[in-house]
Amino acid sequence: CWELKGVAAISIPDFKTIQIEVWDKGLIKDVERAIIAADIGLNPNVAGGIIRLVMPSPTEETRRDTVKRVHVLGEQTHKGLRNVREEIRETVMKAEKDKEISEDERFRELEQLDKVAHEYKDKVDETMKSKEEEVMTV
Repeated sequence: CWELKGVAAISIPDFKTIQIEVWDKGLIKDVERAIIAADIGLNPNVAGGIIRLVMPSPTEETRRDTVKRVHVLGEQTHKGLRNVREEIRETVMKAEKDKEISEDERFRELEQLDKVAHEYKDKVDETMKSKEEEVMTV
């Protein structure tokens, strides 16, 4: 078994085309069959030692599926941010309990934590909205 990057040069000559230049010409048919067997919706076009894959324009359904994936990733990111925020919050609370920081310091630290967490949540929301608009633009 081999990896494609170990037997070929892969390039993207334009935004809709993936070009694979197989170094060992004896492997061209194997690479072509592997691409077809992968069932990724791309039909290889073989010319000499080069295989070209032309990416189809996304359909409305594909765009909507991509937007759903963006939202899933965004929600996973939100969950990760909440988890990190909670870990830091617990660390600050423990530091106060262990008399490493004062009550005022705890208050300031938690206030700063909330501010930073909110900023990152807003960045994630902005990115999700931007990507949704980008994907849905025809």
